[in-house]
Amino acid sequence: MTKLTVRNLTNSPFDIEGGHRLPAMGGITADFSDHYAALLRVSPGVEVVEGLEVPSPPPASQAQPKKRARKG
Repeated sequence: MTKLTVRNLTNSPFDIEGGHRLPAMGGITADFSDHYAALLRVSPGVEVVEGLEVPSPPPASQAQPKKRARKG
């Protein structure tokens, strides 16, 4: 098993080995079989980084929208 951080470079989410869902333009860190890790490394739709953790985004209820300055 190999621990990898996989980043999706496409605008579409998709399922990957281990029941993981790779979000659109997002990433996950998980363990993959050696064979599947080799396939991910050559896939043009993802970027693979070994041993790097992807920070979890804050829950939507805690996200604060940015305020814009008003002109005029």
